[in-house]
Amino acid sequence: MNLEEEVKRIKWHETKYISPHAYIKRTEYPGLFRELVKAIDEKGYKRKFKGVTYRYLDIGDYSYWHFNLILNRAKMPRPKAVQLTCL
Repeated sequence: MNLEEEVKRIKWHETKYISPHAYIKRTEYPGLFRELVKAIDEKGYKRKFKGVTYRYLDIGDYSYWHFNLILNRAKMPRPKAVQLTCL
């Protein structure tokens, strides 16, 4: 299963609760949910959010994490462009 392609084809629920992100429920896409959770748990990295440590996995332009029966994603911030000056 190509996770990057699969996450593009499904319908995500947009929310602004706490911070802007999107989510799916386990019952909506059980196979994809299981594969993403496995990838996050095996290959992800730890990061704190509001004092709680979660495991994240970056795929394409998004960071993914799970909490109970919900799988979340948020667009990763892009670094600001650096202006180069020629001498």
